[in-house]
Amino acid sequence: MANKHILETFDRQIKKELIEFGEKNECPSYWAKNIYLQSLNMDISDWKKMRDEEYWMGRDRKQGIERQKFIYDSLIRYNSNN
Repeated sequence: MANKHILETFDRQIKKELIEFGEKNECPSYWAKNIYLQSLNMDISDWKKMRDEEYWMGRDRKQGIERQKFIYDSLIRYNSNN
């Protein structure tokens, strides 16, 4: 199970960011929390397998929230296949 303190910290930060961004899916901490949750059961070898040349090319073309969404989507794809 995810560390309760870490999740509470993410939630507090998301609450602060909502004031600035207006929507949860526009908050950087929302995507950081989702990435954290998706990667909890991964080890170094999983990250190496997931981050192939195609991953790096796609990731490098994105910035900000779009980059975080890309990483999250990559984690979802990887975890659904393994």
